[in-house]
Amino acid sequence: MKRRRPTLKDFFNFTRNDRIGILQLSVLLLLVLAFPHFYAVFVQHPSITTTVDKEQLQLATRQIYAAQATEEAERRSKYNHYNNKQFANKDSKDSEEDDSDFENTTEVQPYPFNPNNLNYKMARELGMPQRVAYTIENYLEKGGQFRYAEDMQKIYGLSKNDYERLLPYIQLPHKTTTTQTSKEQQPSATIADNSSANTSQTPANTNKPTTLGFKDSSSFEPKRSYKSNTAMIDMNTADSLEWQQIRGVGKGYANRIIKYRNLLGGYTAKEQLKEVYGMTDELYAQIEPHLLVPHPSKVKKININKATFEELNAQAYIRKYKLANTIIKYREQHGAYQTVKDLQQIQIITPEMFAKINLYLIAQ
Repeated sequence: MKRRRPTLKDFFNFTRNDRIGILQLSVLLLLVLAFPHFYAVFVQHPSITTTVDKEQLQLATRQIYAAQATEEAERRSKYNHYNNKQFANKDSKDSEEDDSDFENTTEVQPYPFNPNNLNYKMARELGMPQRVAYTIENYLEKGGQFRYAEDMQKIYGLSKNDYERLLPYIQLPHKTTTTQTSKEQQPSATIADNSSANTSQTPANTNKPTTLGFKDSSSFEPKRSYKSNTAMIDMNTADSLEWQQIRGVGKGYANRIIKYRNLLGGYTAKEQLKEVYGMTDELYAQIEPHLLVPHPSKVKKININKATFEELNAQAYIRKYKLANTIIKYREQHGAYQTVKDLQQIQIITPEMFAKINLYLIAQ
């Protein structure tokens, strides 16, 4: 049988399954072609700069909270270090090993000293154990004072033998001597008056008792006798000795007040003294009447358009809130600051933060 030659019509003659497949493929192609148009209409493209800023600010916020938590934990543990580690096992072998270089204190040659001027190194040179040296240094840094030689007995860990060995070298008045001197001054003056007709001896010598190797009573002048109730302090220029003229301010407090002043760049208000570590409300109330109101023009200001990370981070408030990197990043993305108030555009800078850093910054 002769085979029929296919015609053009045969090529366009599809079965039912062929037609269904062609229809599905056509619909799929239409959806692929239409997808970009639907995406452009219904999906908004976020600003690249806005997204980057938001991510960086969120990252900076998380870093701030983490850093503040770490700093607070370190601050709380710092001043408990000695009590938790150095003093807990004072009779254990570990404590004995710490003091091995001063086991034989009889070989240490003491010298006259004022305990209010001691530090860790000096205490160790006098033959005091390590834990006692730490205790004295920590006590003085917190504003403590020794008024009498007998106050040394109250130092935790100082043995009776060490106290008796050092007692003749302590350059402070003794409670018993001071009391006896005050009681004997009046009778001695009376005796001198009655004997003035028969002798040429002056009564001045009767007021100079010799006790424990000190030649006269001037050596027993109390530590706080020089302090004033009327001294006025310029918070931004006073040195350590001037601060110590105020009652209640010892060497430790004076050094911390000056150190914090340097970190700030200068005080702008009396109340900033409350931010000094260890400052209590009672002590501030005692100091406040002696403070002159600081003038804002005397503080050191930082140019936020030129300052480096190190320069910004050196300022106490900026370092506290971890703002140095954020200020620089915002400047790089948006250009130079027109005014310091532009910092308020940064999301993580709260009104409280801005109020504190405002007086220490300029935009030039």
